[in-house]
Amino acid sequence: MTKKTEPGYSTPTTMRDTFFAGTKTRLSFSPSAPRLFPRAQESLAWGPVTHRSPAFEALCGQTLSRLGQLLGSTHLLPAVTAGSGTLANDLMLSFMTTECRCPLVLSNGEFGRRLHLQCKRHFVKCHLLDVGWGGALTRDNVRAAIEKHAPDGLLFTAVETSTGMVNPLEELAALAEELHLVVGIDSVSALGNVHHEYSRQSISCVSSTSGKALAALAGVAIVFMRDKRHTGSMNESQPVSLDAIDLLQGQQSPGKVRNTLSSTLLATLHESLEHMFSNGLESHFTHNQLLKKAVLRHAQEAGFEIFSGGDSPCVTTLKIPSGCDWQGMMSQLEDAGFEIYHNTPYLADENVFQVATFGDFTVDDVKALFSALACG
Repeated sequence: MTKKTEPGYSTPTTMRDTFFAGTKTRLSFSPSAPRLFPRAQESLAWGPVTHRSPAFEALCGQTLSRLGQLLGSTHLLPAVTAGSGTLANDLMLSFMTTECRCPLVLSNGEFGRRLHLQCKRHFVKCHLLDVGWGGALTRDNVRAAIEKHAPDGLLFTAVETSTGMVNPLEELAALAEELHLVVGIDSVSALGNVHHEYSRQSISCVSSTSGKALAALAGVAIVFMRDKRHTGSMNESQPVSLDAIDLLQGQQSPGKVRNTLSSTLLATLHESLEHMFSNGLESHFTHNQLLKKAVLRHAQEAGFEIFSGGDSPCVTTLKIPSGCDWQGMMSQLEDAGFEIYHNTPYLADENVFQVATFGDFTVDDVKALFSALACG
């Protein structure tokens, strides 16, 4: 007897069929869906454990240790919680309210703009230096903005995802140190992608996430911050979920977390980090650069114009050719089993698309993508 299903609802079988229809062999070059490394993929079969179990505590402890090694800063401690990169930035900004009162936000793209919007919800007063989409943040224009606004902190993205631009983190942190400013950094698309130096004492807080450059499943918000467990406290008017210092204090709890966190999400992050360290971080970053060279070479051979400022190893921004049937090309690309990042307003406004190589990609994968695009 066939089981009837009410209109508008799907059985688990039909939902699975719908979800995976045409996607089983898809190779996604979207920054929002990293391709899991084999060992991270295998961790999905481990099964969940409670966040108060000894197994979870060991997993969390090792993950926090690897995150600290990856950042490479001795004065910033990592903490994790369930959530997105947006939540990680809110936690970073919440922590920065204990460090400064009137920061200057630096923006040269969509995610700098979003950081400013978030900042206005945490600070009574903040300033903005917006150099435009794809503009360069330099020591000179940032210093001029500091002299104009007299802030006591700087906030910026390490990699502006919307353009693929790598911002001069070390130079800006050095300038802040010289001028006695504290720094908060959105490193969501940088950590694991670009080898940055985070050791400057001016850097007070750094945000990241398990997705994107760390090439795990999205859903783990990551914050690195000064240790204020015994010397600082958050404003009690702040939501509990945004108490960054409490996250650090929560590491004394069983499981090393304050609140429930999926062991499955944490396991993919742990295994992705272990992959990066298995052959040495230098090898990992070198591979990222090889993929970038392959993207640039094959994009040029296929006739695409490359956004000149996008020097991120794992995010490349390309201009949509004029006069082409773009939607037709995207349909053919999907039929060929590939996906690129193009269907979001901030890219459409600039008439560009992106190719991201976060995770387990090879030079041959890149060649195959542009062969399919050229055929389109």
